[in-house]
Amino acid sequence: MVTSLIHSLYLYSAFLNFRTLKVLYSDEGELASPTTNV
Repeated sequence: MVTSLIHSLYLYSAFLNFRTLKVLYSDEGELASPTTNV
């Protein structure tokens, strides 16, 4: 059970990191659009 909890946290943090990178990338102007930063 502890292993699955750690795995879930890892996936969640990876998802947040991906979202942050996406927002930073869009701020550069490559994917800038009003719907990107939700």
